[in-house]
Amino acid sequence: MEKIKKFISKDTLFNDDELCELVGNDEELIKSLKNEFINSLKVNVNKLKKAIREEDFDEISKIAHTIKGAAGNMRVKEIESLSNFIEIAAKEKDLENINFYFNKISVLTKE
Repeated sequence: MEKIKKFISKDTLFNDDELCELVGNDEELIKSLKNEFINSLKVNVNKLKKAIREEDFDEISKIAHTIKGAAGNMRVKEIESLSNFIEIAAKEKDLENINFYFNKISVLTKE
């Protein structure tokens, strides 16, 4: 278990204990899931950025919902919470809050 936790703790977005519990301490599976999540997140953040630029609130809501679900599944609570706020703001057509929360996600996902 200690070896797994050291492997996971390199990425501050992930909750070490919850992710280990989720997949049963399988280091290869954890690595694969994290890589898949990160790659998907990058794609969705770019799509979200475009939708925000175009002020397409329906698309913003859909993409934020997708990010929220993936983050929840991977126990990435901060991204899950921020994308939830974006989804809510999109439904209210609140571009100011959408940009505010998107900027927070952007900071968290920078390489």
